[in-house]
Amino acid sequence: MTESQTSAATAPALLLLLSTERTSAERIAALRDLKDSLAEESIVRALCDAARAESSVDVRRALLTAILDIDVTRLADRKPYLDLLLHVCAGEPEHDLRLAATRALATLSPDSPELEEVLAATLQNERSDAIHEAALVGLLRRPDKSPRTLELLVSYARVSPPGVRSLVLQLFRQMQRAACEAGLVALLSPWEVPPLRAALLSALEELPSLSPPAGKALLEYLRLEPRRELRARAARLLGALRDGGPELARAVLAVLAQAPDGAELLDGLSHKLDSMPELLSELGAMLARPGPVELKLKAIALLEKGAAHAHVAAALADANPWVRSAAISASARMLARHPEELGPKLLAAAQGEPLTELRGRIAEALRDGGRLTPESQRALLEWTQREQSPRVAQVLAAALPAVAITDETREPLLRAYLRVLRDPFAGEEAQKAAGDRLRSFAYRDEPALVECLRELLLRASTRDEVEEWDTQLRKLAPDAKDRSGLIRTLLLRFLGDYPAAPTATWARDLHGLAPQEAAVRAEIPLLVALTGESWMLSAADVAEKKSALLPVVRELLGKGKPGEATRLIDEAWNQRTLRKSDLVALLKRLLVDAPGEYGALQTVVQILGKAKLATPEVQDLCLAFLRERPRSIMASTVADFLREVAKSELGYGERVVASFNPEAYAEFCRTGEDPYDVKQVPKTFNDWEYQGWRLPYQGWPLGELFFDLGRRNELHAILSAPPADVPAVQSVQYLVLKYLWQKVEETPEELRALGALAHAAAAKAQEPLRDRAFFLIWKRWKGYLKSLQGAAPPGDLSELATETYLYLIKVRQGFGIETKEKVPEPLAEMDLPSLEKHWTAAAPTFAELREKTLGPALEAHAKELLQLATSFANKGKKPEALGLLERLLGPYLKTKLVQGKKAEIESYRDKARA
Repeated sequence: MTESQTSAATAPALLLLLSTERTSAERIAALRDLKDSLAEESIVRALCDAARAESSVDVRRALLTAILDIDVTRLADRKPYLDLLLHVCAGEPEHDLRLAATRALATLSPDSPELEEVLAATLQNERSDAIHEAALVGLLRRPDKSPRTLELLVSYARVSPPGVRSLVLQLFRQMQRAACEAGLVALLSPWEVPPLRAALLSALEELPSLSPPAGKALLEYLRLEPRRELRARAARLLGALRDGGPELARAVLAVLAQAPDGAELLDGLSHKLDSMPELLSELGAMLARPGPVELKLKAIALLEKGAAHAHVAAALADANPWVRSAAISASARMLARHPEELGPKLLAAAQGEPLTELRGRIAEALRDGGRLTPESQRALLEWTQREQSPRVAQVLAAALPAVAITDETREPLLRAYLRVLRDPFAGEEAQKAAGDRLRSFAYRDEPALVECLRELLLRASTRDEVEEWDTQLRKLAPDAKDRSGLIRTLLLRFLGDYPAAPTATWARDLHGLAPQEAAVRAEIPLLVALTGESWMLSAADVAEKKSALLPVVRELLGKGKPGEATRLIDEAWNQRTLRKSDLVALLKRLLVDAPGEYGALQTVVQILGKAKLATPEVQDLCLAFLRERPRSIMASTVADFLREVAKSELGYGERVVASFNPEAYAEFCRTGEDPYDVKQVPKTFNDWEYQGWRLPYQGWPLGELFFDLGRRNELHAILSAPPADVPAVQSVQYLVLKYLWQKVEETPEELRALGALAHAAAAKAQEPLRDRAFFLIWKRWKGYLKSLQGAAPPGDLSELATETYLYLIKVRQGFGIETKEKVPEPLAEMDLPSLEKHWTAAAPTFAELREKTLGPALEAHAKELLQLATSFANKGKKPEALGLLERLLGPYLKTKLVQGKKAEIESYRDKARA
C-alpha cells in the first residue's frame, strides 16, 4: 500500500472509499488494498456499521471476510464485532455468510458464555446441516451449559437432522447425568440407524443410574426394537435398574412370545429373580413348552441361579440332548445342596438316557456331588452292574465311594469294583478309585475281595502298589500254591526291579512250589536265566538242570558275575549234571568270548583235567588261545592242561607242531616288552657265550609245549629251514638254538642242521643266528667225536668243524688286539688243508698256529686214539682196535707220538690182523 493510502486509512476516509457512489468492484478493491491497516478499533466499528448497511451481496461478503480476518484478541471492545456476527446469523439471507458467522461464533463460544444460547437458538431456526454442525462444535467447546441452553438442546434433539445426531450424542455425553439422560432418551428411537442406537445404548450403560422416566422410555424402546442384539442390551440395562421389575418381566416375556429366538433377553431378568419369585414359575413353564434350544438354555441358567432345582430336574427328560446336558450340569452343581430331590432324579434320568456322553456326565455329577441317600446308593450300585460303556463305568467306579460300606452293600460293592477292574478298557482313574476304596474294606476271607486284590495286582503299574496289594493278598490267601500263576505273571512283569521286594519273595515262593508244581518246575531254568539266581536250579529236574546250566552260566558271565558262574559249574560237576558238550562250550566261551574271566576258566580247565577230556576240539581251542593270548595269566594253566592231559591223545603232537610256526612266534615277540639288549662288547669266550643268549621274549607257551614233545628231528627241520624275514632274535630258529644249548644232544644230524642254519644266515640281519649256530657246533664237536669211538667223521662234518674254528678265530679277533684270551683249542679231525687254505688272520699266522696250537692238539688227539686202541685190544675188540691203529699210521703218522712208537703200533696192527 502506498503512503497516501496508508494515511487515508482512517474511519472517515474508509467511509468515503466504501461510498455507495462507487462501484462494487472499486469498493472491494479498496478493501483489498486496505487489508493490512484495518486493525484499529475505529476502523473495525466503521466496517461493522458498513456491513450492516451494505445492500450489495459481494461487498457484504468482502466486508465480512475482512472483519473475520481481524485478530479479535487485539480488540478492547468486541461488542460491535459480536453484534455484527449475531446480525448476520439472524438476518443474513446468504447461507455462506451465515455459516461463516456461525463458525466465528463457535470459535468465540468458550470465552463468551452469552453465545451458547445464540448457538442453541440457531439450531432451532436453521435448516442447514453445515450450520447445525458449526453450532454444535461451538457448544461442544463449552464446558457447562445454562438451563435454558439445555432446554433448547433437548427440544432440538427430537428434531435434529440425521447427519448431526452423532454430534448431538457426543454433546449430551459430556453433560451432567440428568441432562445427559434427558438428551439420550430424546434421541432414543427404534427407527434410528443401528449404529446410532448402539451408541445411545452404550451411553446409557455408562450412566451410573437411570430415572424412572428414562426406564419407562427404555422399556417402550425394548418393545419396538427390531434387532436381537440391541434388544438384549436394552433388557440387560433394564434388568440392572432397581425399579420396573414386573413391567420389565412382562415386556421381556411379551417380546419372547413374538420372537422366541431372542434368548439373550432373559439376561435382563437375571437380577430380578430374588424380587420376583413368580418369575421362576414363568421360566419353568417356558422350559416345559416347545421352544428354541438357546431360550431353554438361558431359562435353565436363570432357574439354577434362582435355585429352582425342581424346574431344572424336569428338564432332564427334555427331548433335546443339549437341553438335557444343560439340565445335568445345573443339577450337578445343585446336587450337594439338594441330594434328596436331585439324586433320585439324576439316577432315573440315567436309566433312560441313550447318550453315553450324558450318562457319563450324570455319573460325574454323582461322583462329585457328595452324600447320597440310601435309595440313591442302591440305585447307583444297580446302575454300575448294568452299565455297558467302559468310559461311564470308570466314572461310576470313582462315584462308588459315595456308597457307604455296610453288610448289605459290601458284596455288591466288591462285585462292582471287580467288574470295573476286569474291564479291559478301564484306565488309571478307575484303578485308582478302586484301589483307594478297597483300602477302606475290612479284610475278610471273601472270594470277591480276593479276586479284587488279584486284579489290582495285575493292573498295578508301580512296585510300591504291587508290594501293598501283595501283602494284603498274602493275608487273605496265604497258600502260595493258589497264587502260583499270579506270582509267575507278576515276577515276569516286574523282573526289572529284581531283587527288590516283593520280587525276591516271589522267586522264593516259586522255588518252594517247584517240587509240587510241574509247570513251575519247568520254568525254573527260565527264571534262573532272567534273575541270575542260580540257586533256583536246585529245584529243577535233572534234565532241565543239564539243559539250563550252559545258558545260565553264560548269562551270569554276561552280567559280570564270574564268581556265581564258577560256583554253579562246580556244583554241576559235583552233582553230575554237567554235560561234556556244555563243558566244551563253556571252554570256548571263556577262551574266545570272555578270556578275562580267569576264575571260571580255571575251574573249567581243572574239570577238563579231572575228566581227562582233551578232544581235538578242546586241543584246538586251547592252542588257539595260547596263540592269540600267550601272555594271559591263564596261559600257563591251559598249557599245563595240554601237557598233562592231551599229550597221549592222537594227533596232539601234530597240532602243537602246526602251531609252532615263525608267524606265531614273531607275533608273540611283537606284543611283548622291548628286550634288554646287551651292548657290552665281549672280552672273552665266556662273555661271548652268555651274552649271545639274550633271547628277549621268554615264556612262549607254544614253544614250551613244542619242546616238551622231544621231537629232535622237528627241531633239526626248523634249523634247516630258511630264516623268516624278521629280526634274528624273533625267529623260531633263535628259540630252537636256545633250547639246544640247554638240552645237549651230539649227533651228526644236529651238527648238519646247525651247519645248514649257519650257511643260510649269511645276511647281516641274521648274524645272531649264524653266531649261535657256530657256537653250538663248537660245543658239540668234542662230544660228537667221542661218540665216534675214534672213527673219522664224515668229510662234510670235518669241513664244518673247519668253518667253525675259522669263525672262532674271527670272534677272538673281535675281542681286540690287547685281548688276553688264548687261541681256542683246535677242533680235532678238522680238515687242516682247508683250514690253511682259508686262513686269513694276521695274528697268529697259520705257521704260528701250527707250531703252538695245532701241533700240540694233534699230538694230544693221537695219544687219545692210541689209548683207545689199546683199550679195544684189551677188550678183544680187534676190528675197532685195528681201525684206530690204521688211522694212527695214516693221518697221524707225522706226530712225534706215532713216530716214536711206530714199531710198537705196527706190531699191534699185525697182531690184530692175524
